[in-house]
Amino acid sequence: MNIDESINTLLDTEFPGLFSEIKEIIETSEQSFDSKMKDSHLWEHTLNVSSITLRLARKEKTDALPVVLAALFHDSGKFSEGTYHKDDVPEESVSIKIAESTMKKFNVPGEQIEIIVEAINALYMEGARRNKLTDIIHDADFLSKSGPLGIGEFFIKGAIRGNNLINRLVNAASKELTYSENMSGNMRTASGKIMARKDKSFTRKFFLTLFSDIKRKGIIDLVIKDLKIKTEKCKKLIKIVAISERVCRNCGHKPDFKTSFESGIKCEKIILTLSCNKCNEEIRDISFCLPEICN
Repeated sequence: MNIDESINTLLDTEFPGLFSEIKEIIETSEQSFDSKMKDSHLWEHTLNVSSITLRLARKEKTDALPVVLAALFHDSGKFSEGTYHKDDVPEESVSIKIAESTMKKFNVPGEQIEIIVEAINALYMEGARRNKLTDIIHDADFLSKSGPLGIGEFFIKGAIRGNNLINRLVNAASKELTYSENMSGNMRTASGKIMARKDKSFTRKFFLTLFSDIKRKGIIDLVIKDLKIKTEKCKKLIKIVAISERVCRNCGHKPDFKTSFESGIKCEKIILTLSCNKCNEEIRDISFCLPEICN
């Protein structure tokens, strides 16, 4: 049985047609955002998260139906009305409205709707009260972006955003390695921690091998730097894995990193700025969601 069938079977037992309705909502919204889209990346991501959610729910001995429903709706507001984060409103707020109206249409009991809405609302909102459903979806969402599956997502997103391979590596591999490094500590379930530890080992080895091959072929020399950064908010040093060229492309001087902080739509961000002191030029910024690495 594939992902679609297992999730669909679970939902259709109680609410026939709801799975197909959610799929149509997500695919239609992404299509309205990008009319040239052939396949829905958001629906694929939603299915991946829902599948991992189902697996974790069973391992954690939690009722699978409400947590899978929450997972299916968690990103449904991302491209609502053909926009992305319209008026800087977090997609979870829009997802909640979509979830409520859709579930009422399919006669989902009010108490279940309340539980599911609470789980979505608490998912990424800093300071929100945690619950078991939120913890499982949180872990599933991050696990869908880590390890071998996460590497696949890494390159797919780079192609979607119009980045070539090298620019994608130089600008964003730091995020993949940093979140992977902190993944186990960020997991909220015992089952999620076990999966995260396996993904961390794979991710590090993969990028080391890839960077070695790129250097061997004379394309670019990239280095991995393990940084520990002190902040007022965190009680311990933050682990950040930073990717940079070994030397500045303009002058051959070794570049350096500086850190700063700013408020984002969902969370406070730590900004890592790569710059060359000799050229007196900023090369690039990389941002991380602070709560996800301050664990």
